[in-house]
Amino acid sequence: MHDPEAWRGMSYGILCGFVAWSLQLGYSVGTINARLATIRQYCRLAGPPPEGAGVIVEQDLAAILTVKGYAGKVARNIDADRRHNGTPTRVGAKKAEATMITTGQALNLKKVTTKPGTARANDEILAVRDALLMGLLIEHALRCSEVAALNVEHLDLVAGTITVYRQKTDQTDRQRLMTHTMMAAEAYLAQLERRTGPLFTGYQNKRLSTRAINARVKQLGEIIGVEKLSPHDLRHFWAFDALRNGTPIDQVKSGGGWKSDTMVLRYAKRTGIANAGVKISE
Repeated sequence: MHDPEAWRGMSYGILCGFVAWSLQLGYSVGTINARLATIRQYCRLAGPPPEGAGVIVEQDLAAILTVKGYAGKVARNIDADRRHNGTPTRVGAKKAEATMITTGQALNLKKVTTKPGTARANDEILAVRDALLMGLLIEHALRCSEVAALNVEHLDLVAGTITVYRQKTDQTDRQRLMTHTMMAAEAYLAQLERRTGPLFTGYQNKRLSTRAINARVKQLGEIIGVEKLSPHDLRHFWAFDALRNGTPIDQVKSGGGWKSDTMVLRYAKRTGIANAGVKISE
Protein backbone atom coordinates (compact mmCIF):
# COMPACT_ATOMS: atom_id res chain seq x y z
CA MET A 1 0.00 0.00 0.00
CA HIS A 2 2.74 2.48 0.94
CA ASP A 3 5.75 1.04 -0.93
CA PRO A 4 5.89 1.81 -4.68
CA GLU A 5 8.61 -0.83 -5.10
CA ALA A 6 6.07 -3.51 -4.26
CA TRP A 7 4.49 -2.83 -7.65
CA ARG A 8 7.68 -3.27 -9.66
CA GLY A 9 7.22 -6.01 -12.24
CA MET A 10 3.46 -5.58 -12.41
CA SER A 11 2.30 -6.29 -15.94
CA TYR A 12 -0.69 -6.75 -18.20
CA GLY A 13 -0.25 -10.53 -18.06
CA ILE A 14 -0.18 -10.65 -14.26
CA LEU A 15 -3.34 -8.57 -14.01
CA CYS A 16 -5.18 -10.68 -16.58
CA GLY A 17 -4.09 -13.78 -14.65
CA PHE A 18 -5.41 -12.26 -11.42
CA VAL A 19 -8.82 -11.64 -13.00
CA ALA A 20 -8.98 -15.18 -14.42
CA TRP A 21 -7.95 -16.62 -11.04
CA SER A 22 -10.65 -14.57 -9.27
CA LEU A 23 -13.31 -15.82 -11.67
CA GLN A 24 -12.18 -19.40 -11.18
CA LEU A 25 -12.34 -19.09 -7.38
CA GLY A 26 -15.92 -17.87 -7.59
CA TYR A 27 -15.62 -14.22 -6.60
CA SER A 28 -18.56 -12.08 -7.66
CA VAL A 29 -18.20 -9.83 -10.70
CA GLY A 30 -18.76 -6.80 -8.46
CA THR A 31 -15.91 -7.81 -6.16
CA ILE A 32 -13.58 -8.47 -9.09
CA ASN A 33 -14.42 -5.09 -10.63
CA ALA A 34 -13.75 -3.29 -7.32
CA ARG A 35 -10.41 -5.04 -6.77
CA LEU A 36 -9.40 -4.46 -10.38
CA ALA A 37 -10.16 -0.73 -10.06
CA THR A 38 -8.05 -0.58 -6.88
CA ILE A 39 -5.08 -2.30 -8.53
CA ARG A 40 -5.29 -0.05 -11.56
CA GLN A 41 -5.20 3.02 -9.31
CA TYR A 42 -2.14 1.77 -7.43
CA CYS A 43 -0.46 1.09 -10.76
CA ARG A 44 -1.11 4.70 -11.75
CA LEU A 45 0.50 5.84 -8.51
CA ALA A 46 3.50 3.61 -9.25
CA GLY A 47 3.62 4.71 -12.89
CA PRO A 48 5.80 7.27 -14.63
CA PRO A 49 6.31 10.75 -13.14
CA PRO A 50 5.13 13.40 -12.55
CA GLU A 51 1.91 11.67 -11.39
CA GLY A 52 3.58 8.40 -10.37
CA ALA A 53 6.62 7.14 -8.49
CA GLY A 54 8.42 5.90 -11.62
CA VAL A 55 8.37 2.20 -10.74
CA ILE A 56 6.16 1.10 -13.67
CA VAL A 57 7.16 2.39 -17.10
CA GLU A 58 4.68 4.16 -19.35
CA GLN A 59 4.34 1.30 -21.84
CA ASP A 60 3.53 -1.26 -19.14
CA LEU A 61 1.08 1.10 -17.43
CA ALA A 62 -0.77 1.73 -20.70
CA ALA A 63 -1.21 -2.03 -21.18
CA ILE A 64 -2.33 -2.54 -17.57
CA LEU A 65 -5.01 0.15 -17.92
CA THR A 66 -6.57 -1.72 -20.86
CA VAL A 67 -7.68 -4.49 -18.47
CA LYS A 68 -11.30 -3.60 -17.78
CA GLY A 69 -14.00 -4.99 -15.50
CA TYR A 70 -17.25 -6.63 -16.54
CA ALA A 71 -20.72 -5.11 -16.73
CA GLY A 72 -24.13 -5.62 -18.27
CA LYS A 73 -24.63 -8.52 -20.65
CA VAL A 74 -20.97 -9.56 -20.50
CA ALA A 75 -21.14 -9.94 -16.71
CA ARG A 76 -24.39 -11.90 -16.93
CA ASN A 77 -22.91 -14.24 -19.54
CA ILE A 78 -19.81 -14.84 -17.40
CA ASP A 79 -21.97 -15.80 -14.42
CA ALA A 80 -24.17 -18.00 -16.63
CA ASP A 81 -21.08 -19.85 -17.88
CA ARG A 82 -19.77 -20.25 -14.32
CA ARG A 83 -23.08 -21.65 -13.11
CA HIS A 84 -23.13 -24.05 -16.07
CA ASN A 85 -19.64 -25.26 -15.16
CA GLY A 86 -20.46 -25.56 -11.46
CA THR A 87 -18.27 -22.61 -10.45
CA PRO A 88 -19.64 -20.33 -7.68
CA THR A 89 -20.53 -16.78 -8.65
CA ARG A 90 -20.09 -15.36 -5.14
CA VAL A 91 -17.76 -16.09 -2.23
CA GLY A 92 -18.87 -15.29 1.31
CA ALA A 93 -22.09 -14.96 3.25
CA LYS A 94 -23.41 -11.86 1.49
CA LYS A 95 -26.46 -12.60 -0.62
CA ALA A 96 -26.39 -12.01 -4.35
CA GLU A 97 -29.97 -10.72 -4.30
CA ALA A 98 -32.05 -9.08 -1.61
CA THR A 99 -34.88 -11.06 -0.01
CA MET A 100 -38.08 -9.30 -1.02
CA ILE A 101 -41.01 -9.14 1.40
CA THR A 102 -44.62 -8.05 0.99
CA THR A 103 -46.40 -5.29 2.87
CA GLY A 104 -48.30 -7.93 4.80
CA GLN A 105 -45.09 -9.64 5.85
CA ALA A 106 -43.60 -6.31 6.92
CA LEU A 107 -46.65 -5.63 9.10
CA ASN A 108 -46.34 -9.09 10.65
CA LEU A 109 -42.64 -8.59 11.38
CA LYS A 110 -43.49 -5.54 13.48
CA LYS A 111 -45.63 -7.75 15.73
CA VAL A 112 -43.80 -11.07 15.79
CA THR A 113 -41.47 -12.24 18.56
CA THR A 114 -40.40 -15.43 20.28
CA LYS A 115 -41.84 -16.35 23.64
CA PRO A 116 -40.12 -14.65 26.61
CA GLY A 117 -37.33 -16.81 27.91
CA THR A 118 -36.47 -18.52 24.61
CA ALA A 119 -33.74 -16.05 23.63
CA ARG A 120 -32.57 -15.03 27.11
CA ALA A 121 -33.73 -16.35 30.44
CA ASN A 122 -36.41 -14.17 32.12
CA ASP A 123 -36.41 -11.63 29.27
CA GLU A 124 -39.81 -10.05 29.90
CA ILE A 125 -39.30 -7.12 27.53
CA LEU A 126 -38.30 -9.20 24.51
CA ALA A 127 -41.58 -8.59 22.66
CA VAL A 128 -41.45 -4.79 22.94
CA ARG A 129 -37.74 -4.80 22.16
CA ASP A 130 -38.39 -6.75 18.96
CA ALA A 131 -41.26 -4.40 18.08
CA LEU A 132 -38.99 -1.37 18.42
CA LEU A 133 -36.15 -3.05 16.53
CA MET A 134 -38.45 -3.92 13.63
CA GLY A 135 -39.94 -0.44 13.65
CA LEU A 136 -36.55 1.19 13.31
CA LEU A 137 -35.61 -1.12 10.43
CA ILE A 138 -38.94 -1.22 8.57
CA GLU A 139 -40.39 2.24 9.23
CA HIS A 140 -37.16 4.23 9.42
CA ALA A 141 -34.81 2.26 7.11
CA LEU A 142 -31.92 2.44 9.57
CA ARG A 143 -28.80 0.53 8.66
CA CYS A 144 -27.82 -2.29 11.01
CA SER A 145 -24.77 -0.35 12.23
CA GLU A 146 -26.95 2.70 12.94
CA VAL A 147 -29.34 0.66 15.07
CA ALA A 148 -26.47 -0.92 16.99
CA ALA A 149 -25.01 2.52 17.77
CA LEU A 150 -28.24 3.98 19.20
CA ASN A 151 -28.39 5.07 22.82
CA VAL A 152 -31.50 5.51 24.96
CA GLU A 153 -30.96 9.27 25.01
CA HIS A 154 -31.25 9.39 21.21
CA LEU A 155 -35.00 8.85 21.65
CA ASP A 156 -37.03 11.95 22.54
CA LEU A 157 -40.54 10.70 23.29
CA VAL A 158 -41.79 14.17 24.20
CA ALA A 159 -40.85 15.51 20.78
CA GLY A 160 -41.59 12.16 19.14
CA THR A 161 -38.20 12.03 17.41
CA ILE A 162 -35.05 9.97 17.17
CA THR A 163 -31.53 11.22 16.43
CA VAL A 164 -29.41 8.94 14.25
CA TYR A 165 -25.72 9.16 13.43
CA ARG A 166 -25.08 7.65 10.01
CA GLN A 167 -21.57 6.25 10.05
CA LYS A 168 -21.57 5.53 6.32
CA THR A 169 -22.18 9.15 5.32
CA ASP A 170 -20.86 10.86 8.48
CA GLN A 171 -24.04 12.83 9.04
CA THR A 172 -26.54 13.13 11.89
CA ASP A 173 -30.28 13.06 11.14
CA ARG A 174 -33.35 13.64 13.27
CA GLN A 175 -36.47 11.72 12.28
CA ARG A 176 -40.08 11.89 13.41
CA LEU A 177 -41.02 8.55 14.93
CA MET A 178 -43.63 6.68 12.92
CA THR A 179 -46.76 5.45 14.73
CA HIS A 180 -45.70 1.86 15.40
CA THR A 181 -42.14 2.82 16.32
CA MET A 182 -43.37 5.53 18.69
CA MET A 183 -45.69 3.10 20.49
CA ALA A 184 -42.98 0.44 20.66
CA ALA A 185 -40.46 2.96 22.00
CA GLU A 186 -42.86 4.07 24.75
CA ALA A 187 -43.56 0.47 25.77
CA TYR A 188 -39.88 -0.51 25.66
CA LEU A 189 -38.56 2.47 27.63
CA ALA A 190 -41.34 2.02 30.20
CA GLN A 191 -39.88 -1.40 31.02
CA LEU A 192 -36.23 -0.43 30.69
CA GLU A 193 -34.58 0.20 34.04
CA ARG A 194 -32.19 2.89 32.80
CA ARG A 195 -32.31 6.15 30.84
CA THR A 196 -28.82 6.21 29.35
CA GLY A 197 -26.48 3.89 27.51
CA PRO A 198 -27.06 1.46 24.63
CA LEU A 199 -30.65 1.29 23.43
CA PHE A 200 -30.37 -2.43 22.74
CA THR A 201 -28.28 -4.78 24.85
CA GLY A 202 -27.56 -8.47 24.69
CA TYR A 203 -25.42 -10.89 26.65
CA GLN A 204 -24.10 -9.45 29.95
CA ASN A 205 -25.94 -6.20 29.13
CA LYS A 206 -23.38 -5.33 26.47
CA ARG A 207 -24.39 -3.30 23.41
CA LEU A 208 -26.17 -5.51 20.89
CA SER A 209 -23.75 -6.14 18.01
CA THR A 210 -24.54 -5.94 14.31
CA ARG A 211 -24.03 -9.70 14.14
CA ALA A 212 -26.64 -10.22 16.87
CA ILE A 213 -29.09 -7.87 15.15
CA ASN A 214 -28.65 -9.75 11.87
CA ALA A 215 -29.26 -13.04 13.66
CA ARG A 216 -32.39 -11.71 15.36
CA VAL A 217 -33.87 -10.40 12.12
CA LYS A 218 -33.14 -13.73 10.45
CA GLN A 219 -34.86 -15.56 13.31
CA LEU A 220 -37.95 -13.35 13.25
CA GLY A 221 -38.14 -13.72 9.48
CA GLU A 222 -38.15 -17.49 9.79
CA ILE A 223 -41.08 -17.30 12.22
CA ILE A 224 -43.28 -15.72 9.51
CA GLY A 225 -41.90 -18.00 6.79
CA VAL A 226 -39.24 -15.74 5.22
CA GLU A 227 -35.82 -17.37 4.87
CA LYS A 228 -32.48 -15.57 5.13
CA LEU A 229 -33.99 -12.20 5.99
CA SER A 230 -31.49 -9.46 6.85
CA PRO A 231 -31.75 -5.87 8.16
CA HIS A 232 -30.71 -4.58 4.74
CA ASP A 233 -33.64 -6.44 3.14
CA LEU A 234 -35.94 -4.34 5.34
CA ARG A 235 -34.18 -1.19 4.11
CA HIS A 236 -34.90 -2.33 0.55
CA PHE A 237 -38.56 -2.82 1.46
CA TRP A 238 -38.74 0.67 2.99
CA ALA A 239 -37.40 2.30 -0.18
CA PHE A 240 -39.82 0.46 -2.46
CA ASP A 241 -42.73 1.04 -0.07
CA ALA A 242 -42.04 4.75 0.20
CA LEU A 243 -41.81 5.15 -3.58
CA ARG A 244 -44.94 3.07 -4.21
CA ASN A 245 -46.81 5.36 -1.84
CA GLY A 246 -45.81 8.42 -3.86
CA THR A 247 -42.98 9.78 -1.70
CA PRO A 248 -40.84 12.22 -3.75
CA ILE A 249 -37.35 10.99 -4.56
CA ASP A 250 -35.65 13.78 -2.61
CA GLN A 251 -37.58 12.82 0.54
CA VAL A 252 -36.76 9.12 0.08
CA LYS A 253 -33.12 10.13 -0.27
CA SER A 254 -33.24 12.18 2.94
CA GLY A 255 -35.21 9.59 4.91
CA GLY A 256 -32.90 6.76 3.88
CA GLY A 257 -29.74 8.70 4.64
CA TRP A 258 -28.27 8.61 1.12
CA LYS A 259 -25.93 11.36 -0.01
CA SER A 260 -26.53 10.94 -3.74
CA ASP A 261 -29.56 10.23 -5.92
CA THR A 262 -28.00 7.14 -7.52
CA MET A 263 -29.35 4.46 -5.17
CA VAL A 264 -32.79 6.05 -4.89
CA LEU A 265 -33.09 6.23 -8.67
CA ARG A 266 -32.27 2.51 -8.86
CA TYR A 267 -35.20 1.79 -6.57
CA ALA A 268 -37.44 4.19 -8.48
CA LYS A 269 -36.61 2.50 -11.76
CA ARG A 270 -37.78 -0.85 -10.37
CA THR A 271 -40.99 0.56 -8.90
CA GLY A 272 -44.19 0.72 -10.91
CA ILE A 273 -44.48 1.08 -14.67
CA ALA A 274 -41.32 2.06 -16.54
CA ASN A 275 -43.01 4.71 -18.71
CA ALA A 276 -45.43 6.05 -16.10
CA GLY A 277 -45.82 9.80 -16.47
CA VAL A 278 -44.26 9.88 -19.96
CA LYS A 279 -46.34 11.99 -22.34
CA ILE A 280 -46.08 11.64 -26.11
CA SER A 281 -48.11 12.53 -29.17
CA GLU A 282 -50.64 9.80 -29.89
